[in-house]
Amino acid sequence: MPGLSGPELQERMSELGATLPIIFLTGHPDIPATVRAIKAGADDFLTKPVTSDDLLKAMRGDCAS
Repeated sequence: MPGLSGPELQERMSELGATLPIIFLTGHPDIPATVRAIKAGADDFLTKPVTSDDLLKAMRGDCAS
């Protein structure tokens, strides 16, 4: 993503008081980054390729499988 990384965007949104749900999608899973994102309020962190079912579950707030 040009300009900001996902975690940087999440931090900026938090600073602005945004309350939108955040679902991270990554092709390069990184456990420390995942933990930081979830602790910072991300709703889910999915690793590509993501099935449409798993993405829909995350969007509904169900546990990802």
